Amino acid sequence: MKMLRPKRKIRIAIVDDHETFRHAVRALVVSEPDLETVAELSNGHSIIKMLRKCRPDVLLLDLIMPGVDGIATLKRIRDVRHRVKTIVLTGSDDDAMQLLALRLGAHGYVVKDQDPVFLIEGIRKVFAGQIWLDESRQGSPRGVTNEKSALAVLSKREKEVVAALSFGLTNRQIGRRLGVSEDTVKSHLGNIFGKVGVSNRLQLLRHSIRSNGSGEL
Repeated sequence: MKMLRPKRKIRIAIVDDHETFRHAVRALVVSEPDLETVAELSNGHSIIKMLRKCRPDVLLLDLIMPGVDGIATLKRIRDVRHRVKTIVLTGSDDDAMQLLALRLGAHGYVVKDQDPVFLIEGIRKVFAGQIWLDESRQGSPRGVTNEKSALAVLSKREKEVVAALSFGLTNRQIGRRLGVSEDTVKSHLGNIFGKVGVSNRLQLLRHSIRSNGSGEL
């Protein structure tokens, strides 16, 4: 009789400056049969060394920390092109922070006061290659069932606007980059929102990421 080998557990690393919170997250993770913790750090100072030594699949990362904070940590991970999937686990639900984190390569964004079940589900979804955001806070995109087909209807110039948006540029900066006025950029964004079925820049960026695996078209 052939014995089936059990699937290995998803390896989790936690980076947060609050020891009590790290312990609480660790307890939550290890209570799940398919998850395990392999490392903990209080900031991102030794992040690359830890990633190479412990080889986590998913990194739970706080944004606001002393020393090397979450944004700097995301940049370090991006610069070395490490394949770890990162979920930002933070107390801030600011849209601009979400946009920046996604642009720097985060695969998920979870606010700390969210139901723990949401985080556990997010770990599994991100490990499987999905983007994980709290749509109850941001609002769900309306009337779109296929991101690729939704973005395909955009004109060449509208796709250029979305690509520029993925770099975190303001409307004025996008206008300078494309050689058009800021009002023209606003008009393009309004048309894009209507075609794709979203109501803000964060939702649009999420569609772009899900469609192409990055923020660019």
